[in-house]
Amino acid sequence: MFDRYSRTARLAPALTTLFPALSTAAAWSPALYAFAIGIGALGTACGIAVLLAHIAQYLGRKAEPRRFCQWGAKPTSQWLLRSDTNLGAQTKARYRAFLEDHIDGWEAPSPADEESDREDAMVTYDSAARWLRKATRDRRQFNLVFTENVSYGFRRNLFGVRWIGGLVALLCAVADGGGLY
Repeated sequence: MFDRYSRTARLAPALTTLFPALSTAAAWSPALYAFAIGIGALGTACGIAVLLAHIAQYLGRKAEPRRFCQWGAKPTSQWLLRSDTNLGAQTKARYRAFLEDHIDGWEAPSPADEESDREDAMVTYDSAARWLRKATRDRRQFNLVFTENVSYGFRRNLFGVRWIGGLVALLCAVADGGGLY
């Protein structure tokens, strides 16, 4: 649970949503802040951080399919389409050739296939992306891939808990405004 990925991609988004509550506690009273920090330390020791991390991951994964629908497809697969402009044509051709050489039985869709059945082309590219993720799991050998995966996990999970963070921030702003009033 406390490896680099879990700390950064799961735990950090969960704790980010609690930051406004700690800020509010510190603004109201140093004693209340010290109490909140003590409760947080105790909660962490008792597994609350683990629970929060799993909730953040769950909500992040739950939000992911909706984002893919909004974008039209998974970005990795979409970028391999000839009609997508995020990568140059030569780069895409090199990527497709690499995948065809390394994945048994995998063949990139032709331009006509992509145009006539985009969904099937996306399924083909998705399968290559899954293979590539599996083939690059070694953190030492593919450290940059792992680092980018951690970054993506952080952003996805933070997006998943954004409404919780917004609600916590709103409640704290109301409490702070009431205290100032």
